[in-house]
Amino acid sequence: DVEKGAEEAMRVFPFQPVELRSALESLKDPTGPPAVILRGLPLESPSSRQRRESEASLMGVLGLLEVKSFCYEAEEGDSMVKDLKEETVSIWRRQGRHFPRYDPPRRLFRPEKSVPEFVAAMCTEGDEVQGSIVDFRKLRAVADPEDLKILQQEPLAFFDNETGMRSERVLVAGEMEEDGSVILDLRDAPRFEAEGQAEAVSAFKRLGQLAERWKEDFQLRSGDLIVVNNKRAAHRWPSHAKLRLVQGTRGADQWQERVIK
Repeated sequence: DVEKGAEEAMRVFPFQPVELRSALESLKDPTGPPAVILRGLPLESPSSRQRRESEASLMGVLGLLEVKSFCYEAEEGDSMVKDLKEETVSIWRRQGRHFPRYDPPRRLFRPEKSVPEFVAAMCTEGDEVQGSIVDFRKLRAVADPEDLKILQQEPLAFFDNETGMRSERVLVAGEMEEDGSVILDLRDAPRFEAEGQAEAVSAFKRLGQLAERWKEDFQLRSGDLIVVNNKRAAHRWPSHAKLRLVQGTRGADQWQERVIK
């Protein structure tokens, strides 16, 4: 079993920090961080055809979180671990929500129940990668409550100026959870133009401005790995970043198939 083998490899990894498991577990805590970074994990040589070390690290980390990995029908190949597709521009994303696209051109946004809870990404080669992350709890704390209220009620569509595709209308702010958290969908301007009721469009623009103000930047070098709570934060990579990633959810083992739409 690939996942069990990978989990065991991470468990006995000789340079594993003492705080590794507790740091990962904090991602599941309502008051925990939006992401955890692990540095200096084993990595295959750039010339290696088989990429077992990075795959073991990625799946092992999710295994320690008791998370089962899965992939989407729209993704190429049968491996749970994927290479990040190159983007011509850097965009906010929650893996699985609108990347890969759900059912184009009719629907681009995937139902929330099929969006992974966690995503792990590893820098495998090249220069330092600088990414960004924005914690939805911080955005909720600084956003105008009236803006969030209207975004929970008024759906928006988005026109992609790069691909020429227009999305279906979606609510970009979810209902508030018991712990006070709200799941948000961010779209970068000017690539994505919000369309809908004028007050909702204005509220969404203000939310995007807050995201830029409150985002946190981080750096990954070759062999570094980040695990993101995909329901708690949005993340952004630079264009052409060399990354491998895997996504997963607690309870994914209840699905009959681990390849979903």
